[in-house]
Amino acid sequence: MRNEIKTQYINSVNQINNNNTQIESLINENNNLKEEISNLETVHKTTKQKINSTKSEINSNSSEIESLINQNKELMEKIQNMDKNSTE
Repeated sequence: MRNEIKTQYINSVNQINNNNTQIESLINENNNLKEEISNLETVHKTTKQKINSTKSEINSNSSEIESLINQNKELMEKIQNMDKNSTE
């Protein structure tokens, strides 16, 4: 009976140690995941900023292109008028 109790005690201690090891491993894994999440949040934030910056740049470029198209139209009209005047 005494040996059986001793064996049960040893098994319990071993189980506790195994559980502690598993808990430590899970804590480490959890901490690694938290760090990874933090890194991903930073990447997300940076990417979002770059996207907004790119959108602004596209809008600016669109305005500039529109302005250049209008200037080009005006110049074409002037050239056509000059051609008209020179043939008259």
